[in-house]
Amino acid sequence: MNEGHTLGNALKTIIARYPEVDFCGYTIPHPTEQKLHFRIQSHRERAIDLLKRGLEDLESLCDHTMDTFEKEMNSFNAAIAEST
Repeated sequence: MNEGHTLGNALKTIIARYPEVDFCGYTIPHPTEQKLHFRIQSHRERAIDLLKRGLEDLESLCDHTMDTFEKEMNSFNAAIAEST
């Protein structure tokens, strides 16, 4: 609930790359509904386990992105401060 293409596309991209996944996709049933229908198909693992793994991997990716961004911003700001 209350999620859209931002989460759906990122999560689908991560889960679809798992070798045990046969199909992964999502739909938004109607633009006025705040719902996201997610479908995962695999013959080797349960879909719920793949969804949990995908959410954890997406969280790790977001954490890494934020850490890298903050590190670079701090480096940039330090370089600016030194030059003034």
